[in-house]
Amino acid sequence: MKRAGIYVFYDKDGIVDDYAPYFVRELRKVTDYILVVVNGCLTPEGREKFENCADDLFVRPNEGYDSWAYKEGIEYIGWERLHGYDELVIANSSIFGPIFPFEKIFEKMDQEACDCWGMNTAPENRKIKNWYGVPLKWGFKPETIPSNFHVYRSKVLHSYEFMRFWINLHPIRSYYEAAVYMEFSIVQDLKDAGFVWKSVENGQLQKVYPSSNTYGAFDLISIYEIPTIRKKAFYDSNGTLDFCENHPNEILNFISENTAYDVNLILENLLRTVNQYDLKNWFNLNKILPSNYVVKEAKKHRIACIFHVYDIEIMDRYLHNLDAFPEGTDFYFTTDQEEKCEKLQNLIEAHNKSLKGTYRLKENRGRDVSALLVACRDIVLSLDYDLICFMHDKKGIGASLFWSSVGVSTSTTCFENIAPTAEYVTNILKLFEDNPRLGIAVPPSSRNGQCYGGIGGSWTINFQKTKDLLQDLHIDVPLDPKKMPVAPYGSVFWFRPEALLPMFEKEWRYEDFPAEPMPNDGTISHAIERGYSYVAQGRGYFTTIVMSALYAEQEITRMTEIAHTYIDMTQRYVGGGKPMLSQATAQMERLLANCKKGVPAVSANPPKRGPLKRFVRGICPIGVWNLCRRVKCTLLHQVYIEPAAERGALQSIVRACTPRFLWDQLRKARCRKRGWVFIEA
Repeated sequence: MKRAGIYVFYDKDGIVDDYAPYFVRELRKVTDYILVVVNGCLTPEGREKFENCADDLFVRPNEGYDSWAYKEGIEYIGWERLHGYDELVIANSSIFGPIFPFEKIFEKMDQEACDCWGMNTAPENRKIKNWYGVPLKWGFKPETIPSNFHVYRSKVLHSYEFMRFWINLHPIRSYYEAAVYMEFSIVQDLKDAGFVWKSVENGQLQKVYPSSNTYGAFDLISIYEIPTIRKKAFYDSNGTLDFCENHPNEILNFISENTAYDVNLILENLLRTVNQYDLKNWFNLNKILPSNYVVKEAKKHRIACIFHVYDIEIMDRYLHNLDAFPEGTDFYFTTDQEEKCEKLQNLIEAHNKSLKGTYRLKENRGRDVSALLVACRDIVLSLDYDLICFMHDKKGIGASLFWSSVGVSTSTTCFENIAPTAEYVTNILKLFEDNPRLGIAVPPSSRNGQCYGGIGGSWTINFQKTKDLLQDLHIDVPLDPKKMPVAPYGSVFWFRPEALLPMFEKEWRYEDFPAEPMPNDGTISHAIERGYSYVAQGRGYFTTIVMSALYAEQEITRMTEIAHTYIDMTQRYVGGGKPMLSQATAQMERLLANCKKGVPAVSANPPKRGPLKRFVRGICPIGVWNLCRRVKCTLLHQVYIEPAAERGALQSIVRACTPRFLWDQLRKARCRKRGWVFIEA
């Protein structure tokens, strides 16, 4: 058996993470020749990595997606040369693996009577007439096998039909065109030519998941022992958490416990290419730890606690937090006045004589942030500690702007989820010990009073300033103004010094921070607060939110209350018939967009119309009625919003020509059949 392989690689920056050359090396074990085709660009380091594992390599313009890269790769090898091979394997960098040896899956499929095969089967759907606007020449979406891994045997490889397909491949300008003109077409066209396709999974998950290689990836590897995993199983920018559950973590745990594959190959790429907010959500990076018992003893770690004190009169409330640290912890206290320093030292020694600390003075500029980055910079850069906990007294937002209880609650949220008890701190240490990629552990954002608007994090007015800061630190990770930082809001957190080195290697000065009175938002301090976790991500570490079991009980209650409030509102104005939360919220956003322009909100209940208007609207073709609506909106300076449903060209034409009453009857029948709630438009 003589095999050739084509591996297509793409990275917008041309960076080759180690998962890609590992894949190529393993694929080379079952092939006699492998060609790497790179779309776009390649760094010198990336080129060297591929040259060390592939037989041939070339870089082409990033045109035509992987489909035209496959085509050009086939042309590079040449049809005459391909006749010397029994099989051709094509694969691309949208998958990780192999988590099981390729030899095993090839041996298994060698027993199958087929002409070409792949890893899993995507189902046929006769109701779909176009693929996101791209016409389907068959009149429906055909059954297909994802083109991230195909094997063509000699009967196909040496056929005229296979050669004709690639020679006449349709130009491709979008992701969806790539699916239709290459992935769907090559499977269906070869089937129509009498060739037999099979997949390892054999279509068993078609009715289980909307996308088996995304949401069913755990089943694919654990049940069917498929050696490749689609990147989208860990994060899909077009996907939804409605079907995700805990699959990304389950997949990583399965790989770690049952295979020899290094999960760091996956994490390295995800941490560089995926926004940290998405990583937090898809990987459920929220850890609930008990505060009244130790789950498992941690090893002895070199620990430092840096504590900045400004309001000496409230220091009493934090003394129990200092007691939570294990014996041998080095304490560093900073403050801005000699008098405060003396009072602080007396207070600490009176409370706990065994707690020995080092006391440092700092300028009253930059508050807690300069205390860490300027006054205690040397402590972090020394790398003498495995972990550092940074704390500072915090009256909180409520102290000056609203009820003081809100400010106290903000402080409590920070401290009681970072170091409430000795048992909890031990559990934190064990968490870092068990997760070497964990760089920062932060408390949840405050949720009481007016702070509810910051639940889950918030940029407020700090996106651009944070972006500029990260560029200055040479940190290149995905940023999005619509995706919140997983940050230590309140600047109380645990961290590995190695994870934040770039932040401390910059020589900060007190003059870099605004003088008092410092603005409540929009300063370099607020950018730094949001930048910590991105610096860690740029260093290959992730950030997780930690909370005590006691706080988690309250959190679930509060989050359920908030969620119910908004879901109830969504159902009242959008209706409860939406199959997924993402669709319901998209519809709600459309309504709110109109309200923002001063147009009254439209509820899910039928609008109030007089008998004559209802009659005219019912018999009028929808297209004509909507045209009148457009004219009315223009005259009244309102925003016209097109209905949200996605329709193909033919369906849009039919709808435009159909009277409203007839179209609504068809919609009602469809809703009854599918168990949906009919909402009159």
